[in-house]
Amino acid sequence: MGEDEWECSRVLAGRPSLAAGELGPGSRPLEAGLYHAVSLHKAIGYDGMRSVRAAEAAGHARELWGLELNAPAAPGDAVTIAGERVGRVTSATVSPTGRRFALAYVTAPAGGGALAAGLAAEVGGAPAMLAELPFATRRFLAGGSGGVLGPGAEVFARRQAEATARQVADAESEARARVERIAAAADKLAAWREQQMGGAA
Repeated sequence: MGEDEWECSRVLAGRPSLAAGELGPGSRPLEAGLYHAVSLHKAIGYDGMRSVRAAEAAGHARELWGLELNAPAAPGDAVTIAGERVGRVTSATVSPTGRRFALAYVTAPAGGGALAAGLAAEVGGAPAMLAELPFATRRFLAGGSGGVLGPGAEVFARRQAEATARQVADAESEARARVERIAAAADKLAAWREQQMGGAA
C-alpha cells in the first residue's frame, strides 16, 4: 500500500493523525473519539488521568467528525453549520469510488442542537454533511465498566475477543508442549535406567 492509499484509508476510517494536527499537545483523546484508548479507573493512575476525567465530566467543546463533501476541500477550509463557523478541515481525501471525504474538529452551533451524522454543513462554501467515523468511540458505558460506545465499539470488542482467544490458544499450546517435554524426559530417564540396569547385570 502506497502513502496516498494509506492516507486515504486513514481518513476514511477516521483515525486521527499527528501529522495532520488531529493529535498533539493541544488535543484531547476523548475529543478525537479515542475513548477506547484511555481509562478513568486505573488503580495506579497515569499522567493526565485527572485532566481526562475533568474533560469527560465537563463535556467537550469540540469533536473530531467526518465530512462527506460535494466539492474538493483542503486542510484549513472552514466548516460552517447554519451559517456559523464551527471548525476547520484537518484532512481530506478522495475514495477509490470518487467520493470526497474529510476530517474536521467541529463544535456544536451556538444556536443549539447536537452534532449528529447527516447534519447539513458547508465546507469552503460548498454543501457537505457530517458523517460518523467508523472507528470512533464517543462515550464510556454507564457504570464505569470500562466499556465504550460508538461506531468503533463493536470493532474493538471483536478485537479484544480475538486477542483473548489467541491468548487462550497460546496457553493451551504451551501446556501441550510442556506435557510433551515432560513425557520425552520421562522416556529418556526410563531408557537410561534400563541401560544402567543392563550394564549392572
